[in-house]
Amino acid sequence: MSDCCAGVTLAFVNVPQGLAFSILANAPLVSGLYTACFSSFVYACLGTVQISSFGPAAVSALLTGESVALYMRSVNLTVKPTNTEEDLTARATFISTLTFTVGIIYAVFFALQMHAVLALFIKPFVSGFISGCTIHVLSKTLKIILGIQIKNHYGYFGAYKNIEELIFNIPNTHLPTLYFSLVILAILLCNMLVLKKLLAKITKFIIPVESVVLIASILVSYFLELHSHGFDVVKHIPTGLPMFSPLDPQLFKLVIPGAITVSLINYAVTFAMIMMINLNYNQASQDTFAMAMMNLICSNIQCFVSGNSMMRTVVAVNAGIKTQLATIISSFLLLLILLWAGPLFEPLPVAVLGCIIVISIGHLLIRNLKEFPKIFKMSLEDGLIWMVVFAATVILDIKIGLIIGFVLALRQILIKYLRQKEDQEKMKTEEEEGQAKEQENVTPAVTSPERN
Repeated sequence: MSDCCAGVTLAFVNVPQGLAFSILANAPLVSGLYTACFSSFVYACLGTVQISSFGPAAVSALLTGESVALYMRSVNLTVKPTNTEEDLTARATFISTLTFTVGIIYAVFFALQMHAVLALFIKPFVSGFISGCTIHVLSKTLKIILGIQIKNHYGYFGAYKNIEELIFNIPNTHLPTLYFSLVILAILLCNMLVLKKLLAKITKFIIPVESVVLIASILVSYFLELHSHGFDVVKHIPTGLPMFSPLDPQLFKLVIPGAITVSLINYAVTFAMIMMINLNYNQASQDTFAMAMMNLICSNIQCFVSGNSMMRTVVAVNAGIKTQLATIISSFLLLLILLWAGPLFEPLPVAVLGCIIVISIGHLLIRNLKEFPKIFKMSLEDGLIWMVVFAATVILDIKIGLIIGFVLALRQILIKYLRQKEDQEKMKTEEEEGQAKEQENVTPAVTSPERN
């Protein structure tokens, strides 16, 4: 029964998050629903972690979006909502090829048993890195709730450039969109800070406020015709099963650099989040295989790279999830939505999706920032690692932050190993010296011959 409740709750949470993370991935909005439905189902069949929620995730979507944007610019195409059919086809083909390549990389990880690198995911590294990633997500999302049309910047100093351009374009804010967004943000914040705790005392059933807000926004937009007042709305959402999305072998050379980056960072973040929830986790090999199959299978049905979502996992835990049966129930409900309910989302203001991203990512950032004083208090070295990784990720780039984090984590592990080995050698030497002194202090017993 608890899995049934958790499954229904996950389905309602997956809809707004799937649509929202599609924006980060520069993918058609329906791709987020496909990813939430099919990727999570494949993991439920092959994975081992019972308490988790695989599917569209903020960091994997952000990295996918970066690769898509760089490719589209290289071939002089756009990633704007007004894309032509040529743009949409090129984007879908690239995303499918990228996702398939990530699946191959995870298959190589499984074959080479590379899950051993999880030992490098020490807490200060993971917490600082994820916090840095959230800043990048926020820098690309704030423009949506302001109703500003500006391009996203990627690569070195990307977060700084995004924030700088956002500040310069504040005079171009679409005020109706901003006011609408503030109302949505206030409702979501009230839910997170007050309503959720209050309802937890009354009932175990979790009300998916994000979905309630989604439905209410659709109704308001439809009856007030917000699209005619300058609001950016979702527009077309196709119904039915996803069309087959073919791969383009000629793109493999182009996607490999981005696929390596996406796979490494998504792998690190996904398993870091798994280990934060599941303390005695030791099935990384099988889950690496599950991630490989998840991306390989779903790459041909318009899904983008999947990962584990911390927010949905926490929601599932609060809803009473016990097994992956909850995920299967969620996938079935999402399938029903895909088959019949797609057009109902067309009046939805995109600003609502931006608000959902800001709240979910902001919650994750606040959680990690609260951990920082504890980490710093326990160890000065750990605190410095957190700050360096966070600063490198935010100021420079996500890839640089990951590399620096790995180097610092490896350095700390090696230092601890050498110190431990030195202490063992010291103890061994002290024991040998102690035994030698004992032998020197012992006087040999002199026995005199017996007299007859």
